[in-house]
Amino acid sequence: MVQIFPIENSTKSPKLIYLALLGVIIAGVTMYFRPSIFGLNKVLKSSFAPVTINKAELGKNVRDPLPELKPTGEREIYEATLYEAVGLIDELEEKKNEINELIRYYRNGINELEEQIIQERQIKRITSYSQAVKNKRVELKLRTIRRRRIYIGKLKQSNLWIKSGSEELLYLIRKTQLDLQLIDIAGGLEFGRHMRHLAAAIQKYRPTAEKLAIKLQDANLLPLETIWRRIVNPKEKTGPPPVRTSDQDFFKEIGDGDLADFDLRAFHRKISDRLPLYSQSIKSAANKYGFDWHLIVAQIYQESRLNPLAKSSAGAKGLMQILPGTANSLGVNDIYNPVENINAGVRYLRILYDHYESIEGNDRMLMALAAYNAGRGHVEDARRLAVKKNLDPDSWESLKKTLPLLKFRKYYKKSKYGYCRGTEPIIYTKRIMIYYRILKRQDTEYKEAQAKL
Repeated sequence: MVQIFPIENSTKSPKLIYLALLGVIIAGVTMYFRPSIFGLNKVLKSSFAPVTINKAELGKNVRDPLPELKPTGEREIYEATLYEAVGLIDELEEKKNEINELIRYYRNGINELEEQIIQERQIKRITSYSQAVKNKRVELKLRTIRRRRIYIGKLKQSNLWIKSGSEELLYLIRKTQLDLQLIDIAGGLEFGRHMRHLAAAIQKYRPTAEKLAIKLQDANLLPLETIWRRIVNPKEKTGPPPVRTSDQDFFKEIGDGDLADFDLRAFHRKISDRLPLYSQSIKSAANKYGFDWHLIVAQIYQESRLNPLAKSSAGAKGLMQILPGTANSLGVNDIYNPVENINAGVRYLRILYDHYESIEGNDRMLMALAAYNAGRGHVEDARRLAVKKNLDPDSWESLKKTLPLLKFRKYYKKSKYGYCRGTEPIIYTKRIMIYYRILKRQDTEYKEAQAKL
């Protein structure tokens, strides 16, 4: 056996031996809690290092960032700061999702314009750029594409800023958590400097989460309309068309905060331009599976803005944004075929609706829509959590409270299906119901007008 210290022949003081042994013990404890002695030294001295964020790690090892009591002691203040940082990461992630959705809308619009230019080129037999710019319609589309790409670039810059903020906050959270552990184990590791860094980072990125205006209507307030009006009628005022008074009254019922998330002009325009192409297939599928066709139109608009070639970052495709695995299970041959996609999507919605047959009223439909968006497993996790919270698992109002909790480790680590960004299905269902009510009201107004003729 190798002797670390030659104790018998040593002339050293026993105190030195005890100190050396104590050093070995502390080193072992430090290595156990990671990083190693060398890694810890690097963490304490290094600047903010880049970290790759996994969604499931957001909030990992941090308790629910909603402390029940106001912090009093120094340690409680530190923990409250950690909770605030976790909540801020979640807010920044939601901003990033809004930006990604906005970029997706712009890219889909660019694809549509490129298709229109190709068609115009074939019809008008345009063979050169000089001929193209002489064609006003083509020129307008080219300029619009250029402007959209410029705006996409700006959105990407905002996304990078948000990403760096989330990474910096998560990195600092991990550092301070380690320090808290070492304070408990080794006793006395000073880490006020790290907490100051974390507090400074919160101050740095809080305005981004609260004030960065990422509104979905911006994606559709395109210069194409304004430029086109100036060309076809130079004397016409070029401001955007007013929102219909009936729509404004309708949104007053919902609240001004929701109006910012919806572009009514784009909604009416896309419904008018694109719905006729798919209305027969939608009505047929809705009738076959027992749904109001207005609801299916509202869901398709929320999913893809009635774009049959839409594709999400998660791989969902087509008008109803069906995942390839789901498409295969439903026997879909061509996921981009509008008829097949619509039929499969409505059929899948019916499967989910039947799963909640014991639930009554609108709650059943809302849960089916939420399951379509987030997955049935996460909805079931939220229902089980509702039971634990003494809430009604068959009530959508209960799930609006429990679904968002599944993004916190305190809750998702005990759930069957794990982490879920539970606010997304809530927003998803809310928007569908808003679109549905608009469509139903318009249809009613049209029928009443027809009856008076």
